[in-house]
Formats: sequence, C-alpha cells, structure tokens
Amino acid sequence: MVFFFLILAGVFASVIGYLQWQFHRQQQTFAHQMQNLRQTLAALNAQSAVQGRQLQINEEFEKVIKARKPQLGEMIFELNFELFQRLSDHQLLR
Repeated sequence: MVFFFLILAGVFASVIGYLQWQFHRQQQTFAHQMQNLRQTLAALNAQSAVQGRQLQINEEFEKVIKARKPQLGEMIFELNFELFQRLSDHQLLR
C-alpha cells in the first residue's frame, strides 16, 4: 500500500512538474509575442507620423497651387498674347 502511494505521489509530482514547465513555456511565448507586437506598433506609429507629415506637405502644396493658379493663368495668357503679337509683327501668321 505504501508503495502504491509512493508511485501515486511520483505521478502527481511528474504531472505538476510538466504543468509548470508548460506554464513557463507559454509565458515565454507570450512575452515574445508581446515584444513583436510592441515592435510592430512602434513601426506603425512611426509610419503614421511620416504619412501625417506627407499629408500636411501635400495640403500645403495644394494651397499654394490654388493660390498661384490665377497668376499662372494670367502669365500664360500674356505670353500667348506677346507671341501672337510678335508673329503678327513679323507677318508669320498665315
């Protein structure tokens, strides 16, 4: 009977040891996955900041283009007018 309890205690000790080993292994796996997640989030945060700056630059560029569009149109009109005037002065328009 004592022999049976010793074997039973050995089996329980083995099961407890195995469960502790599995728990430790899962903790290590979880810690590794959390580290990967932190790195991914940091990379995404940096990428988001870069894209935010690019968006800001793009919006500023669009504002400048909108502001200068009338001036550019006027300059093109004046150049065309001058071109036609010079062509007509030299009688190159047919």
